[in-house]
Amino acid sequence: AHESFYRWAVQNRIFSQSSITDAASAQRFCEQHDCPANWKDANGENCCIHHANIHSCPLGYMTESICGPWIPDDGKIFTHTISTSGKMTQTNWTAKVVLFHPGLNSLIAHIRVGTMQAALESKSTVLPAVVCGDNICEDGEFCSTCPADCGECPMGPTTKVAISLPLSLLCLFCILTFVWLKYQKEKLLWDESWVIDFAAIKQDQEARMTMGSIMSVPAGHSDSNTSCVTALGSCIGQPGTRKGPFTSTGIYDGRTVAIKKIQTKTFSLSKSIRQEVKQVR
Repeated sequence: AHESFYRWAVQNRIFSQSSITDAASAQRFCEQHDCPANWKDANGENCCIHHANIHSCPLGYMTESICGPWIPDDGKIFTHTISTSGKMTQTNWTAKVVLFHPGLNSLIAHIRVGTMQAALESKSTVLPAVVCGDNICEDGEFCSTCPADCGECPMGPTTKVAISLPLSLLCLFCILTFVWLKYQKEKLLWDESWVIDFAAIKQDQEARMTMGSIMSVPAGHSDSNTSCVTALGSCIGQPGTRKGPFTSTGIYDGRTVAIKKIQTKTFSLSKSIRQEVKQVR
């Protein structure tokens, strides 16, 4: 406080202590004298600011434009905070005020210094409580905070990209896999549509001398004794040669085909055999 305040306080006998006779002694009392630890023990004799709290009341309940720090005539008791005390040099005074009634509310800081009382008023508007779940999207409610009333928020561009990109990559992977399998199926004869049922071949009872052209296949490593076939001749897969003048024949689909029987209990169409058959065809 300014020195002029202490001069005014002494002149108007705000302080009742006999030791306070001038502005300097009043200033020492207010700025240096410690107040009791418990605010209930504070009074004008042992503490400069011996009472400070906040009163509040809704103006809708009042007949006047301001409500003072007292019980109004209508018998309604409104909120006030717990009192505090302290020195004049204390700059921050904190109090928690809870306002229940919607509408304009009056907040009054009630301060006592010696025999003097002061009231500082401020007004605050209390908005109705927003309840999530009443099926009404009110002001202050959003889809992000209350989807029950305002509905789900639409997906943003980032969310759409985050969902569509993995799905697109998955679809592309499936398409490429399908194309690759189809290519491999055609390349290595995996469809096995070229396999002929032996019962569908009408066999001749004697071997024939080949009269037509003979298709030669370069010698190489093979897992089978596959014969290479033309319309009238064949070359039998024996080590060191791919040609032979005699072969068993049969009739399939109106055409003469060469037949070579392989004596084995098991037979699998390995990759190398498929490649040989594809080369012969």
